[in-house]
Amino acid sequence: MKVVFPKPYRTSIEKILRFKKDFLEYRVLAKKNRLSNEEVLELKKLREKLNISLTEIARLVLQSGVGIRFHSDSNSIDIFTNIFNLDRLNIPSSGVIDLLDRSIGCYYVLRRNVYRRLINPFYWIGEVIRFPFRILSFAGFDSVRAEVSLIGKLYKFTMGLMTFILTAIQLLRLLGIDIGNHILK
Repeated sequence: MKVVFPKPYRTSIEKILRFKKDFLEYRVLAKKNRLSNEEVLELKKLREKLNISLTEIARLVLQSGVGIRFHSDSNSIDIFTNIFNLDRLNIPSSGVIDLLDRSIGCYYVLRRNVYRRLINPFYWIGEVIRFPFRILSFAGFDSVRAEVSLIGKLYKFTMGLMTFILTAIQLLRLLGIDIGNHILK
């Protein structure tokens, strides 16, 4: 029986792709000289749809690790805040598309790393060791500061060493060598 895991970041990628499609449709309609009544209505619907999803898309792009600012000469412009003013600001539509594509690419890399971590036992051992710091963070304390403090480093070192020793003993037992009795004598 094959185990199927849900694909991480699937919804983020789908939302960005949907936004990209709507943005391209909007730009094509906005560039037309003469619009029919249906096209004007479609343009308004697309603009409303883009405006509604703008905040979430900006958050998703930032979470992927891609910046949302366009740098030109001496200006730094937030692309999503000014998405309907691109022509006036001399920002090509390709800048937005490139930004969205880079974000999608980052999510694919993150997805690949999730699968690697899923089967990596050292990652899980590290997560177990860092669990108390996650609890501190949840409680509102600065977990990063606690983790890099002397006590935090000593805790992580001791837990890591104990985990290593226990893992080595377990591996030796699997090989048929019972080291526990030799230590106790």
